[in-house]
Amino acid sequence: MPELTPELRAAVDDVQGGPLFVEAEGSTYIVMSVDAYRSLAGVESDEDLADSVAHLQAAMEQVRRGDTQPLDTVLDEIAARHGLSR
Repeated sequence: MPELTPELRAAVDDVQGGPLFVEAEGSTYIVMSVDAYRSLAGVESDEDLADSVAHLQAAMEQVRRGDTQPLDTVLDEIAARHGLSR
């Protein structure tokens, strides 16, 4: 696992655990403490934390594969399924 630099740790601490946007080498990253993630995601147990991270990783893999649909398409399908207008 990569090490967190003292500077980055101090920056995350300054924003009460994150999330913190970090620009590096042409990319933007989000860094946060596990406590901040637990609070944000409503995750309490270690098992729930592992499950939440696994779901995020699976979702990111779907995006990388291009296995996604535009939001408007999904909302139209949900509206049609439930007899709602959009």
